[in-house]
Formats: sequence, C-alpha cells, structure tokens
Amino acid sequence: MRESSQQFDSESSSGARFLSAFSTLEHIVMRVSSTRPESGFEGALVNASNRSRVIGSNFDFLKDMGRLRNALVHNQQFPQIVADPREEVVVKLLLIINQLTNPAKVIPRFQRDLRIFQMVEPLSEAIKFMSSNDYSQIVVYDTAYKLLTSNGIVKWLGGATTVGLADIEGAIVADAVAKESDESLSFLGRDEALDKALQAFQELRLQAILITHTGSPRQKPLGLITAWDLLDLP
Repeated sequence: MRESSQQFDSESSSGARFLSAFSTLEHIVMRVSSTRPESGFEGALVNASNRSRVIGSNFDFLKDMGRLRNALVHNQQFPQIVADPREEVVVKLLLIINQLTNPAKVIPRFQRDLRIFQMVEPLSEAIKFMSSNDYSQIVVYDTAYKLLTSNGIVKWLGGATTVGLADIEGAIVADAVAKESDESLSFLGRDEALDKALQAFQELRLQAILITHTGSPRQKPLGLITAWDLLDLP
C-alpha cells in the first residue's frame, strides 16, 4: 500500500506533470516547424516561432523550458526527475499548450458588419465614406467581392488627370477598382486560425483579408482584417 502511494505521489508531482506537458509541447513544436526530431528542440523552436504567433511571443520562456527539461532529467534513457519546477511554471506551460492546441480563430475576433459598395455607385460616395471613417480600403461587389483602396483611387486620379481634369462626380466605383491589384486581397474561411492571417500578411503584399464562410470570394464577407488589426494581438 505504501509503495502504490509513493508511485501516485511521484506521478502527481509538478516535475512529472512538467515532463508530460513538455513532451506534448515538443511534439507540437516539431510539427509546426516541420523539423526532424534529431534536429533538437531549440532549432525547431526557432523555426516554429516564425510560423506561430503563440510560440513566437513566448519564445524565450519556451527555450528556458527546454533547458529546464534537460536540467530536471538525470538520465535520458531512464528519466529520473531530480527536482520539481515551481507550480506557476507548469501552469504557464500548460496555458501555452492550450493556446497551441486550441488556437484562436479569425471569427469571432474580426467579425464585423461591412458596408458593401456596388460597382455602379458614385466614386465620390465611396471616397466620402472612407474619409469619414478614416478607412484606407472598402469592400466592393461585382461577380465576386473585391477591395477598393486609397492607392487604387490615387492611381485612378493619376490616370484620369493625364487626359484632362478628373471627373470625380461622374466617376463610379468600378473606375477606380479597375486600377486595383488582385494580389492586394486574400480570403480566409471563418474557422481559420489567427496565425494563418499573420502568415498571409508576412508572405504576401496584402492590403486586407476578407473572411467568408469557407474562404470563397463569392460568399458574403463576415469580417475584414488589415495589418493594423494584427498589431494589437497579444
């Protein structure tokens, strides 16, 4: 009876729970980084920090956790815990693992009602709306949802003034949308993780990401993300 009690105490110690949690973390880091196990935890952590917001923002702590694991385990073939980490360390590690296994989604974080402009609406109305709301882009609809940006409007103005005075009052939204690059807008489904949005802005020259039900440009937008929105993420 005494022997089983000692076994239970060992398995419930903070050291045992730490090693169990770290094992889970290690598998996640290896998967996110696409690194082979023999490359080592720290090397995989560096790669993963560029792909995961959670790992990147907790990089120093997680690197320390790798070193703590090595310090706690006396024998790598037959692990023997030589000390217990502080309880708050284990709790923080478990919270990070929970964030990684249950990542925040783009919806509801960036869900919002959007004013959708039609291509035949006066361009002057779109400009007034952008100015009064301090927006640098708005959503427009033709056969699919597109973006009209302040850059597109400037390009249209530049082209219009080369052939005379730009007729802003007579222009329609479609005139300026024609100057937009399709590469400035991307789409994500409502169940995508926030890290997917971060990665898209890092890899592509985007003005915005529109969120639809499955990521189709023909589905009604549920929200919009700009690079500025991501600056406030924890």
